[in-house]
This record gives sequence, structure tokens and C-alpha cells, in this order.
Amino acid sequence: MRPRVLRLTAALGLLVLGGCGWLSDDRGLFVDRRDDYLEAEEGSVVLVPEDLNDESLGDPFPIPPTPEQSDAEFYPFKPPLPDAIYGDDKRESVRIQSLGDRRWLVIPEPPATVWPKVKQFLTDNGVSISAEVPRIGRLDSQWLALDGDGYRDIVRTVLKEAREDDLTVSPLWEERLLIRVEQGIQDRTSEVHLRHQRAPAGLAPAPEDIGALGSASVDAEKEMLAELGAFVAARVAEQTVSMVGQSISTQPKSVMERAPGGVPALRLNLDFDRAWATVGQALSNAEIPVDEADEDNALYAVTVTESTFTGEKQGFFGRMFSFGSDDQALQLRLQPATGADRAYWVQVTDGEGAAIDRELAQQLLVLVREFAG
Repeated sequence: MRPRVLRLTAALGLLVLGGCGWLSDDRGLFVDRRDDYLEAEEGSVVLVPEDLNDESLGDPFPIPPTPEQSDAEFYPFKPPLPDAIYGDDKRESVRIQSLGDRRWLVIPEPPATVWPKVKQFLTDNGVSISAEVPRIGRLDSQWLALDGDGYRDIVRTVLKEAREDDLTVSPLWEERLLIRVEQGIQDRTSEVHLRHQRAPAGLAPAPEDIGALGSASVDAEKEMLAELGAFVAARVAEQTVSMVGQSISTQPKSVMERAPGGVPALRLNLDFDRAWATVGQALSNAEIPVDEADEDNALYAVTVTESTFTGEKQGFFGRMFSFGSDDQALQLRLQPATGADRAYWVQVTDGEGAAIDRELAQQLLVLVREFAG
């Protein structure tokens, strides 16, 4: 019996020495399919004759479409890592953002659902719309005379209070609101910009771009945005989707691109002041330490660690047995994007301005995009 035991023991030993690969490779007892997607091929589409109903062939678990990987040539030896998804509590809230005297609403909904809510806000307050251009998300209210006391709506109340605070305004002047709904910086978000305008009765100025108009009252705009934001946050007409609103230009304000030479770049379709403030706010929201903010040279110097991307801090034993710091000094620099008047690229280099690993650069830029307001 002893020789049999020895032979059995030897066989088991060889099995163990063979490693776990025999148990978990593509030919063993337990097949490891984790990397099968690298060799997957798309099958042909099932064609249903025209005289038959194809509704029953709907996919119960559809895979969302993914953008074409246009920069695959920059990863010749392995597929690029997918962009990380970061959570941000502010994403689900309606809030007012400001930059100097500029203010706008950020709404966690696409323009197609925000557009009808803005129109409903005006309608509920008895304010007619004199012009609308859905292609650019533009709404102009009617000119309002505030010389009576027979109204109780929010819009006229806010405008009247602002007029009473300005002794230079004639009571015969009329007022209106110019509103623009735009795509937000993050996906499936919208921005609502608002201008308050005054003019002598019967002498309304010619239409102008909302961004070029001065503000008749910054305080009135701030209060009106707060009222509009409260209206949207109350989820009034939550399920309404405007077919007209879907035609609003959906050019995103932030896009991951490749700058010349294949360097990852975050494109911000914003003017410099707002692009600079957006990057700074994103770094703050992501709790990334900023060592230097040099606006004259459009440069942020930051320090990142592995926990910057994972959200996990090093434990007690990790700190005790660490043989070096994983802190890494990096720079984020803004520079004008090629072929655009109001757009900037954000690129990442090391602390001396030299190129770094492309995947690390992309990780940091994606994090900035996800935490941007």
C-alpha cells in the first residue's frame, strides 16, 4: 500500500507544482474568460423578412454605444484603459455658479428637458415669449411694463424690487429677460444663462447675442436665477421632453482629445477666464492639492498620489512598511486649442514640464472633467 500512497502523493505534487494555471487557464478545469473580450468578434445582424414583426427581437440587455477609439494608434501593444467614473454629490443638485459678475444655473438634466421647464416658468408667471431660437437655446421674454400694482407673479416682483433700488431708472421704461439654455460641462447637464435688459417704452433695441449684452441689474439676474432654479428643482413637469428642445446645439463644453503628437488633452470650449476657473474648481472638488496657481502662465502645479484616483487612503501597515513616497508632482497647463477662437486645451506634464505616461495624463484629465462644475 505504501508504494500506491507514494505514487498518489507524487501525482498530487506534480499537480500543485504545475500551478493553478491548469485549473484556471483557457483549457483547464476552470476556464478563465476575463480576457476573452480581446478576441471577440461582432456577429452578423439578424435580418427579419419585411412581412414579419421584428419587435420580439429587442435586446433586453442592450449595451450602450461607445465612441470610436480614434486614438488607438497611441496604444500599439495593449488596449487603452477605459475612462474612470467618479462620483460627485453636486452632480444631482441644481446650483448657481458664478465668475465675477457672471452667473448661471447648472442643472443635472439635458437641454431637451430643461427647455420646456424654462418656458413653463415664464408661462406660470404670465410672461409671454416674444422670440425663441431653439437651435441656440435662446428665449426672449416680452417687454414688461412695471407701472401697476395688479400683478403678483415672481418675475415682475423681482424686476420691480430691482427697479426700486435704482433711482436712475424711469418708471416709464420696460424690461425683459433674455435666456439661453446650453449644454453643460458634464454629460447630461445643462446651463441656463440669463440677462436682464431695460429700455425706454417703445424704443426696444435690435436683437443682440445674449453674451454681448450688459446687465441692467446683476442683483435682479441673481434673484431670477434663484427662483428659476427652485422651480426646476421642484421637479415641475419632470417627465416633459421637448422635441424642439432636442434641436438645441449639443456641442459639449468639455471633450477628451489628442493634441498634436498624440498627447492627451482636455478641450474646454470656454473663454480663458472660465476655463481657468473651471480647472481650479475641479481640482478643489476632487481634493487635489494645488501647490501653485500661476494664471499669467496658465499653469496649475499639483501633487497626486494613487489615492487621488482610487479614493482609498493608505492604511496603518502600508504607511509603516512604505519605503518611499508615491507623491508625484505634475503640471496642468492651459493653451489655446488649434482652430478655435474660444477653446483651450488642458495638458499634463511632470513637474519640470516634460511629457509623462499617457495613461496617467488621461486619468488626471478625466478626473478634472468629471469634477468640473
